[in-house]
Amino acid sequence: DTGMPLANRIDADTFNLPLSSYGHLWEPGTGVLTYHRPTDITGYTGRCVIRKNWWDPTVIHEMTTENGGMTLTVEDASIQLDIPKATTAGFTFKNAWYDVDLTAANGYEQRVFKGPVMLAREVSP
Repeated sequence: DTGMPLANRIDADTFNLPLSSYGHLWEPGTGVLTYHRPTDITGYTGRCVIRKNWWDPTVIHEMTTENGGMTLTVEDASIQLDIPKATTAGFTFKNAWYDVDLTAANGYEQRVFKGPVMLAREVSP
């Protein structure tokens, strides 16, 4: 016995894994971690915007699939964001907000991530 819970197969693309938080820092209880096959992002485009505040119309930086700042990989539905060092060197904010939206070929747009950004400066050049 490895102590690992057994996965329950739901269908060809989905399984769940029963979990327990008993004995951990959060409220005891049980839950289920469910795996779903990644969304097929064939034909999708993407956009990530950084703003000082979520309501601020001024864009600090924008990464898109069109400008090379965002790469979408269909095989694992991954999203990679890239900001060149020369660009980040000009950032002056301490804290900001970002969101990532993906747009399907049919025009349907969906926010997939959002959250805070904290700029941590390097000590050495």
